[in-house]
Amino acid sequence: TFVLNTTPPQPPVITSQITTPTKTPNQTISGTKPADTSIIINGIERVSLNSSTSWSYTYPLAERSNNISVTARDAAGNDSAPATTSITLDTTPPSFVINTYKNPSPTPTQTLTGTKEPGCIVKLNNATIFDSTDINSTWSYTLTLMQGITNHFVFTAADALGNTITKTVDILYDVSAPAALG
Repeated sequence: TFVLNTTPPQPPVITSQITTPTKTPNQTISGTKPADTSIIINGIERVSLNSSTSWSYTYPLAERSNNISVTARDAAGNDSAPATTSITLDTTPPSFVINTYKNPSPTPTQTLTGTKEPGCIVKLNNATIFDSTDINSTWSYTLTLMQGITNHFVFTAADALGNTITKTVDILYDVSAPAALG
């Protein structure tokens, strides 16, 4: 006799700790499943049919939101209801812009302005000038310049995941009179 099996297996369970957002492009997803099933992730068999009741797969994430649907499939081709999760991959540095400034500078101080990602940490020459509690999208900071040299400043902005962007500013402070022609 021929027995037609149309009963789907029980759904798999995702038991791994899901970190989102993340800047790690490959995430290991694992869990439990019925014995004698395969694991289908987003429509593709990722773990072959086997007798184990546990599974694991390292999933390659795309930048931004990744919706993940995991089903168990039995030998008859019946799919379970899905277990779902979403993981956001963020490897993009925060926005950080320095507006136009005066170079050379005729004064011993110059206030720089610009825009930044709210909540990012901004450092100037490795010293924090804006911390993660600063949720403003605009910024200004007054620099003190040394006379007669080109002053070099390194700004680094970092988001909560550690993605960074670096910008440099060189400003000459010079109030000496030009040499006489002659």
